[in-house]
Amino acid sequence: SMFDAEFRARACELARSSSKPRSRVAADLGVSDATLYKWMARSKTPRPIVADGDDEPLTPSERAELKRLRKAQHQWEAGSSIGSSGFKGLRFLADRFGERLAGGIVLYTGRDTVRFGPRLAAVPMSALWQS
Repeated sequence: SMFDAEFRARACELARSSSKPRSRVAADLGVSDATLYKWMARSKTPRPIVADGDDEPLTPSERAELKRLRKAQHQWEAGSSIGSSGFKGLRFLADRFGERLAGGIVLYTGRDTVRFGPRLAAVPMSALWQS
């Protein structure tokens, strides 16, 4: 590499501490944004996370809360779509019991009821509270 380890370390430090976007810091240093991204990914020190419009990095407890909220959001978004794996157990029961299985539903966080064959459906959780 034409950039030594000290230059890469300082570039990462500057990108982490700057209020400028990483792409702008990279341009100012004469490297591509992708290169600076790779250097930062390989370095050990995490980039401080700051709230919108805030100059102060998050505290460890705020960082943990943000991580928890992002995980919850990801799980919620995943639950709002229907995959065939959601019906794996119901398909097993349908194969095992045939016509004796009256039907089966999978609850999900979406808005619409979606039919998967004559006796299987994905039903929004909100339907539990509707008359």
